[in-house]
Amino acid sequence: MKPTRKFIYGIALNIFVSWLVIIFAPRAHAEIVEFELDEVINAIKQEIEAARAMETGPPRLIIEQVDIYLSVHTKEELNRSTSVKVNGFFGSADRGSVSGTKQSLSFVLIPSGEPELSKNPRRGLVQAIQRVVSKLKIATDEPPVFNLGSFTFTLKFAVEKRADGGIHFNLFNLKTPRAKGLIHTIVIKMAMSE
Repeated sequence: MKPTRKFIYGIALNIFVSWLVIIFAPRAHAEIVEFELDEVINAIKQEIEAARAMETGPPRLIIEQVDIYLSVHTKEELNRSTSVKVNGFFGSADRGSVSGTKQSLSFVLIPSGEPELSKNPRRGLVQAIQRVVSKLKIATDEPPVFNLGSFTFTLKFAVEKRADGGIHFNLFNLKTPRAKGLIHTIVIKMAMSE
């Protein structure tokens, strides 16, 4: 049986329409975004403070120091001042690029005083810290028993803008943010306290 011209045109039209839908279909909103430096630092501090406040014991792992390494960019503004922004993303980070000159910023935070439970919602770091600390305590208490001297925990993350405008620290699906230079690192140094 020989296909008719109408049938062939129908198939061609279906293929063409499918191609148009694939090419011009609306995509999920995704872009590179800039965060103010103090906004990100304060969010990290709140996460560390929440992790400190949730630590129970004895024994307790006390956060002694947090080394922070941020991927930032600098650029000259219209008024000839220099801005420093933290690189982040909204959506899947598959579009856009970082404007300005890429830089690295590193500094050390040392918690002081008694920890207070943060009123702000958790942003992604607390759960990871608590999970690792919990498993580490279990592992050191099982026979043969060892004393834990100090502990260093390195977390790599991307700063993600939530739909409500807040910050979330994304610890997963870092392939695209890594390629765009959007990965940041914190190194948490802890010591055991009875």
